[in-house]
Amino acid sequence: EPWRAYGFAAKMTYAGFALSGSYANNGKSGYFKGSTSQPVLSTDKEHSYTAGLQYECGPYTIGYNYAHMRTAGDTTKIGHDKADVYAGGATWKAAPGLSLYLEGVASRRKLKEHTHSNTNSMALLGSRVDW
Repeated sequence: EPWRAYGFAAKMTYAGFALSGSYANNGKSGYFKGSTSQPVLSTDKEHSYTAGLQYECGPYTIGYNYAHMRTAGDTTKIGHDKADVYAGGATWKAAPGLSLYLEGVASRRKLKEHTHSNTNSMALLGSRVDW
């Protein structure tokens, strides 16, 4: 399959709100599957998309983002991999050049033929200094 990949993104802002999203399509990526002695082109389509919403009011910003990916994954196996990522966070600009933030991320991943799947989550508390 010839390479036919494309993607686009957009962002709209209004009164402190920002809405954004993106989409990428790698089509039938041309990856091989099967054994190295008998390779066959993968017919699995690859794509991804994201969506995010953010609100900023004075020194405070809150936001949420979602991402979905479907890839050929391990091309020696039939099928495709999927992943979903959910993220949210808040930032406070405590002083000029100093920001404090809290983020949370959760993900769910399913590998081919239901051979393996997992969920993960994490929280991050941090600061940023600009000078």
